[in-house]
Amino acid sequence: MSLPTNNRIREVRKTLGLTQKKFCDRIAISNSYLAEIECSSKAASERILKLVVAEFNVDEYWIQTGEGSMFNKEVDEQLAQVISLFKSLDPKLRICAINQLSELADLRK
Repeated sequence: MSLPTNNRIREVRKTLGLTQKKFCDRIAISNSYLAEIECSSKAASERILKLVVAEFNVDEYWIQTGEGSMFNKEVDEQLAQVISLFKSLDPKLRICAINQLSELADLRK
């Protein structure tokens, strides 16, 4: 028997090791709204589910049904490739790569 969607949102947050505040900051919702979702006093909207899927690489089918893998494997493979490339860089280039990624992340905001 699979967990309700609200419990799966909590499971994602805990698996990623995020506090409610950090999780909320990443998907731009209030802490109180997330708390209501996690304690099942409010249903997670389709918008919230899509935000969780997009921001945390969660598999859309899993968040809806609880079946399959929690995270999107294709993106996991891309991340593994990025990590491998990063590890192959010398330390000075690693710093440069981190700075560029930080700038890209800032642009997203």
